[in-house]
Amino acid sequence: MTLAQAQNYIRSYKSEYGYPKGGFVVYLRQGTYEIDETVLFESKDSGLENAPIVYSSYPGEQAVLTGGKTFSIENDFHEVTNQEAISKINPEVIDNVVCLDLNEYGITEYGELPVTGHGASYYSEQGISYLKEMPFNLIHNDITASLARWPNDEYTTVTEVIDQGSAVENSGFSVKGDIPADKFAKWVNADDMYMHGYWYWDWSDLAVKVSSIDSSGVITGVNPSVSGVRENQRFYVYNLLEELDAPNEWYLDRNTGILYFYPQTKSGEVILSGLQAPVINCNDLGYVTFKNLKISGSCENGIVLNACESVTVEKCEISNTFKTGVKISNSSACVVNDCEIYQNGSGGVAVSGGSLATLSFGNNVISNNRIHDYSIEQKCYSPAISLNGAGNCAKDNVIYNSPHLAIYFTGNDHQIIGNEIYDVLKESDDSGAIYSQMVKTYRGNEIKNNYIHDISATASANKGNYCVYLDNMIDGTVISSNVFEDIDGDAVMINGGRDNSVTDNICINVSKSVVRITAIGVAPGYGYEVNEEFLRDTNLASGVHLSSPYSKYNHLADILNDEPLKPKYNIIKDNVCYNTNDIRITDCGEENMDNLIADNTILPSVITNVYPDVTSITQ
Repeated sequence: MTLAQAQNYIRSYKSEYGYPKGGFVVYLRQGTYEIDETVLFESKDSGLENAPIVYSSYPGEQAVLTGGKTFSIENDFHEVTNQEAISKINPEVIDNVVCLDLNEYGITEYGELPVTGHGASYYSEQGISYLKEMPFNLIHNDITASLARWPNDEYTTVTEVIDQGSAVENSGFSVKGDIPADKFAKWVNADDMYMHGYWYWDWSDLAVKVSSIDSSGVITGVNPSVSGVRENQRFYVYNLLEELDAPNEWYLDRNTGILYFYPQTKSGEVILSGLQAPVINCNDLGYVTFKNLKISGSCENGIVLNACESVTVEKCEISNTFKTGVKISNSSACVVNDCEIYQNGSGGVAVSGGSLATLSFGNNVISNNRIHDYSIEQKCYSPAISLNGAGNCAKDNVIYNSPHLAIYFTGNDHQIIGNEIYDVLKESDDSGAIYSQMVKTYRGNEIKNNYIHDISATASANKGNYCVYLDNMIDGTVISSNVFEDIDGDAVMINGGRDNSVTDNICINVSKSVVRITAIGVAPGYGYEVNEEFLRDTNLASGVHLSSPYSKYNHLADILNDEPLKPKYNIIKDNVCYNTNDIRITDCGEENMDNLIADNTILPSVITNVYPDVTSITQ
């Protein structure tokens, strides 16, 4: 019985007999189920609170649902014999490269690689159309392979900006890079080359197709970088057969349909994912649990829950999707628990639920998951967890190994509690492991009992990184009882906001300060003023701050009569710091602006023979 047949059986059973006591359990036996069309669950597939429906791997077995076709390295791939391809591939690695003729398997449409990265979000604002969908992903031994690139693991730098391009005219930019001259000769005739970089800011990446490269090394993109381009910024080039020279790289010749791959080992399965939809797509579904399943290989999201209630994803492994692992929208009381989520192109779990109009809670909970090695395609603003709406929770998750954010939140009354976060912000500057910004009606959010550690600045670090970053004057966040350890930057950044509290935290070996407060709203050079744009961007123009239920937030109703650009009423109290600097107040015309800063303990850095034990301190 297939999964679709099981769905139909349950629908028929419910229609004829109703719900059995205790509900239904559908077991999937061990094996790989190739999904060529999204598995759709709708309202008629729902269970009841006392009679839920569970879809699970059979006990002791592993069912894999993949949005791709499975090939064998040993049986389906062959040595490279095409002389033109051989002339392009580095002769030192040619014996390691194998190929697959997709035409032999009826795959004849190859699409085009999309524009990716956070910088593409600005295209919509400019009315620029661009490709968004990935036609294929390649997965070998459970690892998403990389399109052949140079440099293999690092970046080169922009040495000269030839042309900034134009967002108005949608004309591409031109740059020269720190690239050896012998590379240009190999790339000049490449007709499917791309480049991915941090073109202006170290918190915004963008990948675009290359329209041309000349023998002097000038590379021109098809699309612009809306933020601009600067010298010394980082980028790499990719999708070049000429650069297929490292294990786990691949290239698809769209002219011939031949796929070239350099596997880490010449054995095992290769999944070529081409599903342009979620593997599992749930709409208006209730009281269903997906358990002990492996979801992999979508060119979109892994699992989507839209307008769902009490749907649980538990003990699942969700990996190798081009977009997000789990996307939950407009839903309530949904749970993602005890899952491993990794190798996802643009984030782990994205959640929206609850009402910003009434501040009714979504009560969606993301808990006890291990989320790592994410943000492969869109490196910035594609976090492990994003909380949106009102009253959702991220707790007790372990998050690590990412170029940018761990947790991003918008909205009100969310809880971020008990998470361990490390080795994130690895390619970023002016960013936070936990981050939110701008809207001054976003309040009541709580960041508590988290352990954030081992954050190192690897980008240009002009401004630095932060464990918790309340950016662009965001207000009303509680940051308490966290441990921040071994941080290259500041523990907490309050960038012009008010009514935030930072209390009872422990900082150990934080290179800059326990808290940095700025008055960005009134600082010279930033240009903020209380005008129509400010009121719109901060949601104060809506008037929602004047009435219930928003009246529960301190100082909000009267904010426009109370110097709204100043960082007032922050509380920095009872924090304990070792080998960490004191509070930094910068960009402020007035020293404290009605902030309470009291009873913080700064242990001298000269005490080097006694290293505090984090566990004992937190107890």
